[in-house]
Amino acid sequence: MTKLLQTIRSDASLVAMTWMALAVLVIETTLALLAPESTLVQEYRQVLERAAKEPAPDLLILGDSVARGSILPSVVREHLGRDIAVRNDAMQGTGPEIAFFTLKRLLAAGKVPKAILYAPSPHTFASTRMHIAAGGFCTWPEVVDLLRSGHDRMDILRNLPLRFSYTLRYREPIAEMLKGRRATLALFAPPHIDEAEWVAFSERRSSPRVAEDPGRATLTPKFLTGFSVAPVNAHYLDRFLELASGRGIRVFWAVPPILQRLDDARSASGFHDDYARMLDDLAGTYGVVLLQRRAPVYPDASFYDLNHLDLPASRRLSADLGEHLGRMASPAAVPR
Repeated sequence: MTKLLQTIRSDASLVAMTWMALAVLVIETTLALLAPESTLVQEYRQVLERAAKEPAPDLLILGDSVARGSILPSVVREHLGRDIAVRNDAMQGTGPEIAFFTLKRLLAAGKVPKAILYAPSPHTFASTRMHIAAGGFCTWPEVVDLLRSGHDRMDILRNLPLRFSYTLRYREPIAEMLKGRRATLALFAPPHIDEAEWVAFSERRSSPRVAEDPGRATLTPKFLTGFSVAPVNAHYLDRFLELASGRGIRVFWAVPPILQRLDDARSASGFHDDYARMLDDLAGTYGVVLLQRRAPVYPDASFYDLNHLDLPASRRLSADLGEHLGRMASPAAVPR
């Protein structure tokens, strides 16, 4: 050690590199301890912390940001019975791999929901989210599971450094803030996993002063291509449904509402038919109960962007799903 220190002191370049490494360590440690995490990361942590504290619900809602914001547990519960526990553990930006690991963690803790309402956005099956899964959501054993899946290994390894570096994790927002674009700070706003807080936030967001006009928004390529499933998503979707089926958990599948323009585009591309075929295969293989095979169309005024519903439409969707579940669910799945 003494010789190493003497060598460093005698070499100016090594001295500079050492000081640089120490500066990076101090900066990263300070940011990790004091700087805010993104809304996305805060939401994951709060949802998982709540799940660890509470008993398993009768009905567990899973999905992405559309399910997170558009399915209100209290409204669903009104149509199932006040004694039915309904909890929304959907998390924005997630896919089948997160649904699988979330359910696996619950079962490992002895918390077995009686039924799951799964409501993923169909277009998300084409893309992967290893920056979320490998970059921070998954535990190390789960990262090993990702690697053993045999899919997207280089993408998984490329995103592992995000776990250790705040500046890497948020390099794009930091760059935007350094340019003086303070709107980026909205990416670090506190999440609203409590339903009452979410409703209050949605009321403000849906007001004419802040709502976008989805009728004039341009459909991006992800909404215009045909339906496809990335191999890693297919792998974890099968494992998620196998895990639920193996524990006697009935899975109900819902398809979130879409704009008329998006419905037209999907009809033209064959998206609807291909998605329905996948759902039929899942129903036949795993006993998934399909609440819909095709997305219902809501008026443009129901959306505050291309695929997220405003509060009145969220209440409508939640009531529709609650009524549908109430008609279809057996006592063994969701007690009445």
